[in-house]
Amino acid sequence: MTQAVDVGVEQVARHADATLDRDVEYSVSIGETAPRRTVSTATRTAVFDSATDWLDDIDRLDSNVVHLVLVDSPFDQAIGYGGNRTHLATGAPISYVNVGATEQWDGPAVSANLAIHEVLHALVTPREVRSVLDRGCEHDLGAILPLGGNGAIVTPFASAYAELTYASETQWPGSGCTGGFSEDVGYDPRWWGHTYALSSATKTATARYVDRL
Repeated sequence: MTQAVDVGVEQVARHADATLDRDVEYSVSIGETAPRRTVSTATRTAVFDSATDWLDDIDRLDSNVVHLVLVDSPFDQAIGYGGNRTHLATGAPISYVNVGATEQWDGPAVSANLAIHEVLHALVTPREVRSVLDRGCEHDLGAILPLGGNGAIVTPFASAYAELTYASETQWPGSGCTGGFSEDVGYDPRWWGHTYALSSATKTATARYVDRL
């Protein structure tokens, strides 16, 4: 999981560094494990609030860090596969991935893409999306790419949302906005794969966000 997030964030930093007149650096590190039942999974809001309180209690709530919390709650549909609250410019954004659910129902490839997906939500806003796609849904920055044999590869921001267009990408569909991806295969895939590679639209939008940090 750490490697996946590192690869995802590295692409954001590398593209921003190449397109902006500034040096862009990043680091990804593993934090502490919360004691059992410290993070509440009753609702999405409960996850955010309890995770924030715990990080604050142990003096790890950093306003300059995207905090990704990995939750093991495979049967809590109320919290879905993941979520994000706020973005980096607002200070100490919290994202979470319900790896218990992704591993139970879909497997490690979806877990990894969802981890990147939720971190990306903290590195872009609808403002940047509109400047790239003329609409404000962050998920639409994702792409579904063709592969031989009528397969399709899903990029991180499209993960859990391709199901709204085509069947069976993930067992639980995302519940957020979607209006059409930045790239799409245009056919009904016979099988799905997942890639850490970010779409061109995602890299462009996140670079514009980094430019105003």
